Amino acid sequence: MPHFAVGLIVWTLIATTLQEGSHIFVASGHLIKAVPAPLIVHVLQMMARNVLIFAHHLVIVVLLYLLMSWPLHGSMLLAVPGFAILLTVLLGGSVALGMLCARFRDIGSAIVSGLQFVFFLTPIIWTEDSARGTAFYWLIRANPFATLLDLVRRPLLSQSTDAEQWLLGVIYATVVAVIGLGCYAKYRHRVAYWL
Repeated sequence: MPHFAVGLIVWTLIATTLQEGSHIFVASGHLIKAVPAPLIVHVLQMMARNVLIFAHHLVIVVLLYLLMSWPLHGSMLLAVPGFAILLTVLLGGSVALGMLCARFRDIGSAIVSGLQFVFFLTPIIWTEDSARGTAFYWLIRANPFATLLDLVRRPLLSQSTDAEQWLLGVIYATVVAVIGLGCYAKYRHRVAYWL
């Protein structure tokens, strides 16, 4: 139960942020045309709202701990850098997807459908151990969402994360942040014309 609950809470943050991020510039089109503010403000506002909702959902983890206590370790603090890596990925991804969907509106619905598919490929409603030794195990190892999810979930459940997961998380965050910053630097002046 704790594995599922924490996984679902983190996945909700990931999916909601990327779905809203893909439509953020279209949804804020009237403000973008009327108010001369940096586009990143709209993305940061959306992310702050989703982080606040995530914080409210963490109350469920506290209630679960009171019902089904698991050992508390100092390693639980590793959820903070894991969360920072996750937020970096979500920020870069939201900016890049927002720019892409502002230019090509039909991609937004494909992103929503794709995230629903990725949900079933990510160990949330099932455990990674249940797929070990099967032909589908490589899908878990190749799934960046599984790594990002585990960087937050495993420390919250007092489970260890290996160095490979942290390295992959930093690589994902760096790549997605560079893509997001590149899109923002190159296309931010064109977004108002695409809306």
